[in-house]
Amino acid sequence: MPVEGTDPLTFSNLTTCPMRNYQSFSIICPLTLLLSLGCGSSTEPHGPQPILGDRVTLTGQPYGAAISSTGVAYITLGSAAQLARTDLPSQVFAPAVSVGTAPSELAFNSTGTIAYVTNQLSHNVGIVDVATNTQTDFIPINGDSFEVIVQKGDSIIYVSSNVNKVYGIRVATKAVIDSFPTPAIGNGMLIRDTLLYVSTHSGGTVIEFNLRTRAVTRTFVVGGTPQKMAISPDGNTLYIANEAGYVQFWNRIVGVQIGTNVALTGSAGYGIALRPTTGRLYVTTAYFGGGRVYVLDPATRSITDSVTAGGSTRRVVFDANGVGFVPNENGWVDFIH
Repeated sequence: MPVEGTDPLTFSNLTTCPMRNYQSFSIICPLTLLLSLGCGSSTEPHGPQPILGDRVTLTGQPYGAAISSTGVAYITLGSAAQLARTDLPSQVFAPAVSVGTAPSELAFNSTGTIAYVTNQLSHNVGIVDVATNTQTDFIPINGDSFEVIVQKGDSIIYVSSNVNKVYGIRVATKAVIDSFPTPAIGNGMLIRDTLLYVSTHSGGTVIEFNLRTRAVTRTFVVGGTPQKMAISPDGNTLYIANEAGYVQFWNRIVGVQIGTNVALTGSAGYGIALRPTTGRLYVTTAYFGGGRVYVLDPATRSITDSVTAGGSTRRVVFDANGVGFVPNENGWVDFIH
């Protein structure tokens, strides 16, 4: 995604996609760099894999993804300023919605009628009418918008930006009703009950924010570079994909780590999701380790399988029936077997 507080043209003289350059570039923000460099466009088919199923070509640098309660799936196409759509279980994705520049992350409201998309370089959150596949309006954001999540009740969204703040916004009025600082960009969000959790990337923390009192209640110092997060069905355990090369399990109730880091040897944690039909965790690595997908057993906190997909594996998402997929910035979508 866009460079943290730096003009993306700074990198126009590079000829390869660097793995890491903190302060200016990291796994949180390769999309703008990739737009300028044209890095990677291979869509070579792969053979049968124990983890991956069908591969669907999708141009425009697929990145973020979300699935609605009604089975509509959108994928952000960073270089095309569009969202691609399918209605699961169909695997036919096609560009469907014109949005702002460098669309990144997505979230649906509870009924699946509205989607919110962070248009990073347009400095806003687009409001998409799902029935008509149209961005009908947008909410201006201070800085580049990164993550977005919808609070229960659908009237308030929370958005992170590269000015190192998270904003609570009332959708009907577009008014900022609250905000809190983060030590770095918030690049992972989830809500459990009345608590919002935000990972702070190079800040090495996960912040807990009470949605009722609108106050930060706790900060977990997890270390490394926490990215996306998931949560156990009972709500007691946070699962954290960490760019430093591992997955972490944190007891949300008492605020301490459970066991040791689960190493992703030679790779890095980016996306993470729990498959509801199997209880397994799926973890993506972006372009680290050749673009891998790992499967973990939360009960034993161990890796049970992995595969190299190639390219840059980003979000991993599942619907309630266990249908899941992984957008790949190199021009395709891998469905989970």
